[in-house]
Amino acid sequence: MGIDKRDAELSDNAEQDSMEYLVSYKISPNTSVGLGKIVTEGKNASGVSYSTKEQINYVQVGYSLGAIYGALNYVDAENIAYSSTQDGKAWVANFGVKF
Repeated sequence: MGIDKRDAELSDNAEQDSMEYLVSYKISPNTSVGLGKIVTEGKNASGVSYSTKEQINYVQVGYSLGAIYGALNYVDAENIAYSSTQDGKAWVANFGVKF
């Protein structure tokens, strides 16, 4: 379980403030699942707040065989780049080796 707060001042004087909420559970010695949400508010370079918040909801499933691991993520995003007409969904697979 976790909460993460991120504040960013961008190079053009714009700002982004994000909160991430995450819950995960190890269902076996090698497998875990997680649910998360990221909510981002922003201001443009003139300091005016955007009228919408970007929201990302995700589900993760991870599997590890020691040094080899993989994760499958499903992401549902709303108001991408603070636009009320930009929504999206995606599947992302990650694989790797730890040394």
